[in-house]
Amino acid sequence: QKILEDLNYKGTALTYAENLDRQDPKFLRPDELKALVKTSYWELGTNGYRLFFINVFDRYDNYIGEVTPLEYAQLTSSLGRRYNHYLMDYIRDENSFPRESYGRMKRRIDYDYESLREAYMGSLGFVPGMYALMHANTGSFGNNDKVSAINEYWITNLFDMNFNREGFSHNNRESSIYDLTRMQPQAYWYPNHLIMRVKDDIKQDLPFVLGDIQRHRYWDIEKGAVEIDQEKIVLTSLPEGNGLMRLKSTMEKDLKLSVSLTGNKFGVQRILLRADEKYDNMIVVQIKNNHLHIIEKMNGEEKELFALNLDRHDGIPVISVEEDRKAGEINTLETLLKYSPNKERASIYAQRLAEKHEEKVRSVSEGAPEYIAPISIHAPGDRLIEIDLKNDVLNVSIDGKIAAENIFLLHEDRGAIALETYWGEYGWSQRNMADDVYDGVFERLKITSNSGREKEVVIFEDKPSEYEVYRLMLQSYWEKLLNIFITYF
Repeated sequence: QKILEDLNYKGTALTYAENLDRQDPKFLRPDELKALVKTSYWELGTNGYRLFFINVFDRYDNYIGEVTPLEYAQLTSSLGRRYNHYLMDYIRDENSFPRESYGRMKRRIDYDYESLREAYMGSLGFVPGMYALMHANTGSFGNNDKVSAINEYWITNLFDMNFNREGFSHNNRESSIYDLTRMQPQAYWYPNHLIMRVKDDIKQDLPFVLGDIQRHRYWDIEKGAVEIDQEKIVLTSLPEGNGLMRLKSTMEKDLKLSVSLTGNKFGVQRILLRADEKYDNMIVVQIKNNHLHIIEKMNGEEKELFALNLDRHDGIPVISVEEDRKAGEINTLETLLKYSPNKERASIYAQRLAEKHEEKVRSVSEGAPEYIAPISIHAPGDRLIEIDLKNDVLNVSIDGKIAAENIFLLHEDRGAIALETYWGEYGWSQRNMADDVYDGVFERLKITSNSGREKEVVIFEDKPSEYEVYRLMLQSYWEKLLNIFITYF
């Protein structure tokens, strides 16, 4: 609220009507919501009556049915994209045939909106004017035309506006007030990620966050946006493109480099060495979608010299599709058993679970295909890369362990050092969320000479100034002091 007050701006708090009468500290109570509105810096919206999922299948197309949010949270690792919000469709069986008539479907959806209206009128005295239809993105108000028509009736009669789609932040005067689009920033986005997305949506220039201006002077920013703060360089790519920054006045041949790459696993973070002005000749060390790649580029042509799946580097065991499927089915049965509505149902799930544990499946060594897990677009990454480049030999360590040893090179000319990030195409997301911007994060970057002398010569080290260190220390102490007061007083 302090930020809203400083900007003289208004925020919107969205709630589920079902939670209004719950004695649950996770949710704001009606009196608290009224108090927010009274400040004049907040208004209220709603996501509907409740959150619930129907027509749920796991990623191997095993039918699960209907699940609550608690069940969904436990099943997430087993699910694919075959599930739906309960207002979006008929409730269907494993063959996708409706399990309810039109009349029953209509009564189910009508009941939901009627319950929403009663809950808000009883608790607040009014129904919030703004609605965000969950899991829409269909171009209408549901995945089925009859379901869509019922939702449309209630939405246009109960609310003043409806956000019906996710992915873009821009609405204009030609947009339907009941078919608005919204952008959902994610916790892993850095500030320039959000600015880049909004800038692309509205087609207007916006200023980026720079961070430490003094440390920017060491770099030429060629593409994208860069924030430098503490011991961190955040290089944000262009939409569906790359970000590129070159270290000024540095032409090196032999060097040692260490840096922690903490951008998300899905995407590309690159270190460019011995690069010429047009990047037609260079050595590339990159992590792309959790794989290490070493590439030599000469006269504009790239040749991959080495590749490594970092799961193998970490010693994560290889499992088969059959083993993964069994593990997912066990997870589903454990979830259904945990949330069983009665003893009879629990007994059935317990029996099935025991049988599933006894089921024999083949491993990769026994001829079954290997399971390759999709990488979520929000899976965090954290890799310490150490590079040793001398003459025609390159060695790379990942997290303190040799990953690529004695990689022989043809390109031995001196060249520039640069950092690059790439959007890695639309990654895996259970919510079908599209994001075409990527934040590459380079922490504690240090480059030294590799002359063979005992004393290293520092070519570049990214670290805060003494003033910045002092400021961050004071900020840390202040936050700790505040936490003590919040916790104990």
